[in-house]
Amino acid sequence: MDVSASQNELLGCETPPFLGNGDIKDTMKTHYSHTERVEYVCQKYYIMEGEPSRTCINGEWTGQMRCLKPCTVTADDIRHQNIAFKYRDANKMYSTHDDVIEFKCTKGQPVNNVGLRQKCNDGVLLLPSCQ
Repeated sequence: MDVSASQNELLGCETPPFLGNGDIKDTMKTHYSHTERVEYVCQKYYIMEGEPSRTCINGEWTGQMRCLKPCTVTADDIRHQNIAFKYRDANKMYSTHDDVIEFKCTKGQPVNNVGLRQKCNDGVLLLPSCQ
């Protein structure tokens, strides 16, 4: 079989799949050729898990990725729990996935089973409480 003839039979792809909390780096097109690749980027504070691109292979998009959510801590959360950031420069209200944040009690001692050192996990950050 002629290789160039088989290349002509390979299908292109429609618009690439949506990525939650992410965007395509370049201008999106309505049609992509076989083996054409698109690159994605996550929104601010979101972290990419997986390869940052998808490739059109015979009409199907290959590649898997997702944007992991940041964790947020509000001033009200901190006040309500009687905690503060352990380090002065750690005034992080936003922390990316896998960031470790250390807290200290502003009064009293820790009262729940949540440690003063916590790690952000896809938007979830357990807060210690002190009394």
